[in-house]
Parts: sequence; structure tokens; C-alpha cells
Amino acid sequence: MKKAIYILAFGFALASLTGCENFLTQEAQDLVIPKTVTQYKELLQGDGYFKDLQTKAAWVHFLTDDMATGPHEYASDPTQISSYMEKYKQIFLWQSEIESDQFTDDLYAYLYNQALPGTICLEMLDDMEGTDAEKQVLKGQASFQRALAFFYLANLYGPAYNEAEGSDLCVPMSLTATASPGSYPRKTVDEVWGQIHTDVTTAVECLDGYEAGVYEINYKAALLLASRVALFMENYEEAITYGEKLLELAPTLFDMVGKIDIEEYLDPDEYSSEGILNTNLNPDEILWTFSQNSTQGLDNLLTDDFMTSMSFTVSNTEDSGLIQFYDRNKDARMAFYFVDPDPDDFMAMLGFMSGTYVYAPCKYNKYAGMTGFPMGMRNAEVYLTLAEAYARKASPDKSRALDYLNALLKTRILDYTPLTEADFASDQKLVDRIWTERRKELCFEELHRWWDMRRCGQKGFSRMWGVTGETYEIADHDPAFTLNFPQKERDFDPGLVPNNRPARTPVTAN
Repeated sequence: MKKAIYILAFGFALASLTGCENFLTQEAQDLVIPKTVTQYKELLQGDGYFKDLQTKAAWVHFLTDDMATGPHEYASDPTQISSYMEKYKQIFLWQSEIESDQFTDDLYAYLYNQALPGTICLEMLDDMEGTDAEKQVLKGQASFQRALAFFYLANLYGPAYNEAEGSDLCVPMSLTATASPGSYPRKTVDEVWGQIHTDVTTAVECLDGYEAGVYEINYKAALLLASRVALFMENYEEAITYGEKLLELAPTLFDMVGKIDIEEYLDPDEYSSEGILNTNLNPDEILWTFSQNSTQGLDNLLTDDFMTSMSFTVSNTEDSGLIQFYDRNKDARMAFYFVDPDPDDFMAMLGFMSGTYVYAPCKYNKYAGMTGFPMGMRNAEVYLTLAEAYARKASPDKSRALDYLNALLKTRILDYTPLTEADFASDQKLVDRIWTERRKELCFEELHRWWDMRRCGQKGFSRMWGVTGETYEIADHDPAFTLNFPQKERDFDPGLVPNNRPARTPVTAN
């Protein structure tokens, strides 16, 4: 137990850790030295469970092609952009340095802080007081916590797994809660992803049969994360094994089509306020709900429509904008996933909102009496994982892939006609359709679109800075698909090898 008292934060990234640090250091005025499994479980839940992830990570959505600058025809002076837009300008334009006087990347340190409680619990497991069964559950939950933290880190600050060599540098990683002097070098892709796989496998094994509710790390959530990790590592047979185990336990999808009144469908306000991450509305799909200290929905975090008509919005361009992939007359997800202001709305007439449709994500709405938290894992993801895994495995099974894809879409699209193999000229065409449905289904949940942009071909695109009309281009396999480490981490540790991102200048101007 002595070593637990002297636990220090991992590198400069963990220097700001308050919960675990005060819980375990001698300096804490009300020193509590954990002894029992129950106390360590409280530590994990209190300092882990990604409570602030929504607010810490929301800015990553600005990197994706799901976001755009909104219309600004009501702005009296388009050159006078709001401080809100200025804050995220460097991120939105994929600049070599995304940080500025207005924005600091705190996500990197936060994710290491989230890995630490899991590591503490795993390191002290043999010294705890408790039954073997209690220790096994804690081991599973702590392994899940650490696996998810490093999954986020690897998919932000390391190269995409399927685009990298195993010997390429990924992110720093420590598997001990006791700090050591000196630099924390980056581990290789094989080392980091190997540990993620080990931890999530342990989570599945230890939580097998653990029937906790959606507010606690549980077996179903572990199966989902295991299927996700296997998909990203392109181990399709393993993704299928975990995914089908999960659907044996939790097969039920939320029937959006059954909730929609066709007479009222094009007036979606009645439905969007309920929120797909509302555990009362959607108890069957939600396996684990988290980020409880973040009470803001993404419509608040990503858009600024009521402050200025010059804002960020959900992309709506004819070529690749997210909204264009939905059939407004049939796809029920339009009603449940987006706030869609009417151009004749009172606020629009006053000039506070644009007369053009401005979309905002609304899967969580803090004003709607929501139960659950603003982030969550849903079994709908697993239907898409299984569809992709069957379509991409060594011997593709398009029939099985379509079974899972059709099962999902018939609950989302009015008057749905099931897809058949004849609808796709090649296996890749089917995979492309599955990827499109992932984009539509999982938009603005966790960081799915950013992760998928990285692993699904890293396709380039153009985006416009609406304030000036300047166009910026992101190339195929652009180095900027990997984020650089925050400046304070590079300053603190000169040995931290950076990720070089190219300087970016406009290619056209209106």
C-alpha cells in the first residue's frame, strides 16, 4: 500500500490531475487510503468514467466533414466574426497548429487522466480486501476504462492502425501508476494497440455475466468495445464473434419508424427534443451511458446560432455534406438527430438566426428532461460493425452483411425496401454503403466520424471558411489526419517526437 500513497501523475499530461492525486497523496488534508475493492471501485467511478468527455472532446467534430460554416446573410459585417468562431478557426481549417490564444487542447491530458484510475486499480488488485468475484469485476471495469482511454488517444494522436506499420510511433503509454523521472517516449503502434486489445479482452472475460445497469461499466459495453477494437484492427472474425455475442443479449433496435407520425414527420421538433440518448425513450439500444458531468448537448457546444447568424453548422453541401445523405421524406433519423429551424421561425424573423436552414445535432438535449448522459454506446453500432466485418472479411459474405444492414435500416427508413446483393456492383460498393450508413447513424456520437475518416481511406475534401469565402483543401492521406501533441506537452518533454502537420493556405477566394 505504501507505493499507492506516493502515486504521481504520468508525465506533464497528468500534472493537473486532482481527483486521484488528492485521493492518494500525503498532502491530502483528509487522507483516505483505499483498502477494499469497494473503495477502489469508488475511485474508478469517481475519477474515471469519462465524466467530462463531451466538453473536452467536442472540438474534434470541427475537424470532420460533418461540420461547415453556417450562412451569414444577416450579419451586418461578415468580417467581424464572433469570438466563438475565432476560437475554433485553426481547428476547422486543419492548420498545422490548432491551438491559439483562444483555444488550448486539454483533451490529451484528460485522456491520460482517465487511463490512470484504471491503472491504479489494476496495479493494486492483489493488495485489496474483497472477494475474488468482486476483484474480477473491478479488474474488468478497470481494464475497460484504460482500454477506452488509449483507444481515444491512439485514434487522435497516433496514426490510423490500418494505415501504419507496426513499428511506427503511436502515443506514450505507461502501465504503472508510479511516475519515473525523465521523458515518456512514444510506444509503437503494435505496443499500444496490443495493450488496448489485451485490456479489452480482459474486460470481456472478467465482466462475463455481470448484469450491471447502463450507468456502470458492464459486460455488454465490454463486448461492444471489443467488437469495435477488432474492427479497427481489421480482425473481422473477432469483430463478428464479439458482435454476435452482444446481439444475442441485446438485439432490440429502437423503432424510429414506429414512432413517426407521417402527418407530422416534416415538423421534427416534437421528436428531436426527446433525444436518442434518452434512456427513457431508447432503453434497449443504450448499453452504457456516460460523461455525466457534461450537461450540455452538442447543439450548444458546436453551434452558436442564437448569438450570431455567422456560425458553425452541420454540413449541408450537395456533394458530400452530411445532411445530403438523408432522404428528408423518409429517413426518420432526420427527426431524431437534428434540430432543423424553420426559416419562418420567430427568431429568424428577428434576425438572430439565418433564413436558411441551419442544422444542429440534438442526440442529447439537456432541456428536455433527459435521463441518461450526453454520451453513450448503442447496439446500433454493432449492427454496422457486423455488416462491415462480413463484407470485408477474407471470404466476404454479402448476404450476412445485408442481413445486419437491412435490420438496422428498416427501423430508420419509412417504407423501406431491403437492399439485395444485386444492388451493388462490387464488394467495395457494399462497403461504401455501410460506411455511409455509419456516418448517418453514428454522427456526433463519441468521435466516430473522425475515427472513420482516418480508417476508411483518409479521403481528402474541400471546405470553405464562410466568413471570407476562401476554400481550403485537405489531400488524400493528408498528414493532418493525425493530430499533433499539445504545445505544452512538447515544451515540457523535448524528447516527445511530434506529428508534423502541413501549413495550409486557401486555394481560392471569392
